[in-house]
Amino acid sequence: DVIAKIKNVFAPKTFEKNGKQGKLVSVMLEDETGEIRATLWNKEADNFLEKSIEAGESVKITNCAVTSWNGKKQLNLNYNSSLNQMEANAIPEAKGASIGELDSNMDNVNMRVKIKKTFPAKEFETEKGKGKVMNFYISQGVEEIKATAWNEQCDEVEKFAEGEAVKIEGAYTKEGQNGVELHLGWKARILRDKKADS
Repeated sequence: DVIAKIKNVFAPKTFEKNGKQGKLVSVMLEDETGEIRATLWNKEADNFLEKSIEAGESVKITNCAVTSWNGKKQLNLNYNSSLNQMEANAIPEAKGASIGELDSNMDNVNMRVKIKKTFPAKEFETEKGKGKVMNFYISQGVEEIKATAWNEQCDEVEKFAEGEAVKIEGAYTKEGQNGVELHLGWKARILRDKKADS
């Protein structure tokens, strides 16, 4: 059994095994002793996504197994395991970044912003295969910054209207033509900002 804070949530992945569709969600957990990746499979992955648990929230995982992958220990949740949100402030939530604090080459950036303007996604092809890219602008008060979503993240950004409050987790920054830009790659996710409603 583990009580920890969610450091970041990776975008869900689907796979096929023996002709059946499966789903997995990986989360990075942390406490004062360190951090570890936990993987939720199929029904547990769906349950986790339905609860809209965000980075910074505290969770309790019961009856999970410790396995090793690529030489690193990780937690696996199976059909006997459960994951539940802890009461707010069980472990204090880290403050998200502000646009003014962003610098180039930052990793694992979490922030609450409004979607200011979106542009249509474009498809491209490289020697690695086909991809998709989409530019959009995000704002906090009077500050704004250009953001770029890659591949499946484009579909996630398209779910939100201009003016909607969102929480971005696990993004990274890069120096663009007009200053620092925020990028949503395979580790990132974007979700409705529940705190903006309260």
